[in-house]
Amino acid sequence: VNQNEHTPTGTIREFVALSVRSINFVMNAFAWIIALALLALALYLLYRWGTANYDYFEQRRVPYVLPFSAYGRMLTGRLHPVDAAGEGYRVFPEERFSGFFVFRQPGYLIHDPELIKQITIKDFDHFVDHSFNISPELDPFLGRSLFFES
Repeated sequence: VNQNEHTPTGTIREFVALSVRSINFVMNAFAWIIALALLALALYLLYRWGTANYDYFEQRRVPYVLPFSAYGRMLTGRLHPVDAAGEGYRVFPEERFSGFFVFRQPGYLIHDPELIKQITIKDFDHFVDHSFNISPELDPFLGRSLFFES
């Protein structure tokens, strides 16, 4: 029997094999499209979650340092984190205070010495929720500081 001859059975087998390969290709392509769409959705939701608070200072009409500029330069090593925290002094030298972000958390940078005095002396009892708690057993100096005590 000559194998080059096309028998009805041979063409059906070839057709079925080609159809199965085509269906597998389409299913694999569809799976990749779904996977990429889910990845894009996850990245979008992560971005929205990460930037949800970034209108905090805008709503309060407080000048603030854009979070991406400082953190982008910190990640590339062009800006030290201490310099990033104090960037409001450089960007807004005439303001009494400005805003900044530590990831998603907004914070205030006080520029005016009189405002610092008012906050640390007169209004200090209104600021009971400090950002950091340092144990006096671990660090006797900072653990007893007014700014870090529990």
